[in-house]
Amino acid sequence: MRRRHLRQDFDAGFSADLEELGAAPARFYCHRRVAITTEEKAALWKETGADAVEMESSVIRTICKEFRIPSATVRVISDDANQDLPLDFNALMTSEDRINYLKLFGAVLSRPARISKLIAFQQQTIGAARKLGAVLEELLRAEHC
Repeated sequence: MRRRHLRQDFDAGFSADLEELGAAPARFYCHRRVAITTEEKAALWKETGADAVEMESSVIRTICKEFRIPSATVRVISDDANQDLPLDFNALMTSEDRINYLKLFGAVLSRPARISKLIAFQQQTIGAARKLGAVLEELLRAEHC
């Protein structure tokens, strides 16, 4: 089972509820690129000491801090440090940081043996999203009771 990780502002007030739901305090590093290989992930850990690397939360937390909105980052890790991703997703991104499906189709056609790895990765991602959704649902219930 993959661990849920959290980081919160000191006064956000979510820590006890999140820890009760199985979240563990963690240090995040917000990176501009998707870390694809185990070597890249190891280098990021060595450089930053972070427990997890992600791409989205820093912008959201900066805006929340600017407007004095308490916030917490809650993440479920879909791929761990010992796992190479099946494709270089950075090469498949548009300038708006979205997947270019034509490039994805080309990448899959050029290496059809990776289809099974992509399907397995998709299942990991779906499982992680479900776990995150369950934790957030429980957190919202706790906050509104």
